[in-house]
Amino acid sequence: MDRMMQAQSGLPWIVENDRPEWKSGQLGPVSYWYAGDRRSAERLAGLLAKTFDNAPVLSEALNACAGSFAMIAATSEHILACVDHCRSFPVFHTIGPQVYVGTDATATLAAAGAARPDMTSALECAMSGYSTGPHTLYENLKQLEPGQALLWRRSDGKCLPLRYFRYLPGDIFPASEVELQDRLDAVVNQAIDRTIAAADGAPIVIPLSGGLDSRLILAKLHARNYRNLHCFSYGQAGNADAMVARDIADHLGVSWRFVPTPGRVTRRFFNSSLRRDYWQYADALSAVPNNQDILPLQLLRAQAGIPADAMIVNGQTGDFISGGHIPEPLFQLGLSAGALVSRISERHYSLWTSLRTPANQAQIAGRIRSLIELDAEDSQPLGQEQAIALWERFEYEGRQARYIVNGQRVYDHLGYRWQLPLWDADLVHFWRDVPPAFKRRQKLYRDTWVRWDYERLFSRPTRAISAWSKPVSAFIIPLSVMARLLLGRQRRDRMIGYARYIDRFGNHYQSFGWKAFARAAPDIRNPVALYAKAWLEERGFAAIWDTGRPT
Repeated sequence: MDRMMQAQSGLPWIVENDRPEWKSGQLGPVSYWYAGDRRSAERLAGLLAKTFDNAPVLSEALNACAGSFAMIAATSEHILACVDHCRSFPVFHTIGPQVYVGTDATATLAAAGAARPDMTSALECAMSGYSTGPHTLYENLKQLEPGQALLWRRSDGKCLPLRYFRYLPGDIFPASEVELQDRLDAVVNQAIDRTIAAADGAPIVIPLSGGLDSRLILAKLHARNYRNLHCFSYGQAGNADAMVARDIADHLGVSWRFVPTPGRVTRRFFNSSLRRDYWQYADALSAVPNNQDILPLQLLRAQAGIPADAMIVNGQTGDFISGGHIPEPLFQLGLSAGALVSRISERHYSLWTSLRTPANQAQIAGRIRSLIELDAEDSQPLGQEQAIALWERFEYEGRQARYIVNGQRVYDHLGYRWQLPLWDADLVHFWRDVPPAFKRRQKLYRDTWVRWDYERLFSRPTRAISAWSKPVSAFIIPLSVMARLLLGRQRRDRMIGYARYIDRFGNHYQSFGWKAFARAAPDIRNPVALYAKAWLEERGFAAIWDTGRPT
């Protein structure tokens, strides 16, 4: 049951709840609630007991916290709310005559007594899967942004915002590639050591794909002699991604399990109360919940295939943080401010083609400019480094912090501890200031691990990862060639769009059934589009698709 506590008249009400990832503590005059790294919470509480109003000292202390954490702290004079550099755990507050601060979006909104829908945020969620900035689906419910703290002070009743971290380059490293490789390896090793310390001998379970990031996590843990390692993969039977993961685990002698999630099982789960409970728990009223790991973990737990005391460690966000999401044209072309906003919109707000109307795109452009604090006129040229920095800042504070990192709610919901070593604060600070040339095609990241090449994991040939299994590919590829010759590119592409129903993500499409998928197929980018529509409909925002614009 939700509870409310007020430290003293004139301060915000703190909305407590029973979310298992949040704990409480007391240090002298400071009452605090925290999620994640306990040591970070205790250090901050100790600081607040001595000095609460010194913003530079508080900023320095927050930047020194390397682990994932969030915190609400109260004294008789102040209330502090803060999240870490990547918003590992969200914190919410209301806007109104009486302010409420809480760790659960729905409970915090309910405490305010009224909910005012924010249709621009709903449009953002429909087009991208998440809202940006402090926004949620409701105008009077806001959330802290990555690297932000809010301090409420009784003496004058003011709320003092502190943005102690932004993902924008500080001092670009004047270093050679070898020096950068050595530094990257050292920072990753520190993050892995912190993960090992947090696990404290408990089983570490890695969702292992065929990609580089989870492979790196497994290799580093194995190289540091952490032997209580377990891996799992999932999806359609025989998918190439899982087969590569199996080869990697077998090569290191680490236990590996495959969790089949065929369409019929995925659809049954989608229609179940388990899924509905998870969505209510995980959406933060600002992002469609991540639906990749929840079913495989539910199945593993039901089969006693994952220890109850396990810590789950995944490979997010090696692909983004190392530069893998920077479009090649940003390295080649000079862009105007307007062109950059348009490219961001095309990349991140294209779940539904039909929603990309001029009116909607104008709404979205405003949100993009607000997030990256871009005041330049559309025609004003941007330098290469500036354009790349703004591009990465948008994705960092938008998709990564809102959708990708929010995927950790899967583990919280199921009661498992977790770590994100590639989101370690020291590693994020390192990548922020790496010269763009070393991020191009992930050059520094890939070259560093090929040079290390632990157990030949980064140089040995691996199976090709394709959208379809071998039997399906044997049918689809010749059919695609024939369709291109007989029907033309456009009709061929439309046909391939329908064939996604049986690709490696087909089980997610199959959650909705063939008829629903076929109606939407020409309009959607990926399964997240269908999940976003279902989520917004359940939250009462179906009007976005009825009108194609905010109402």
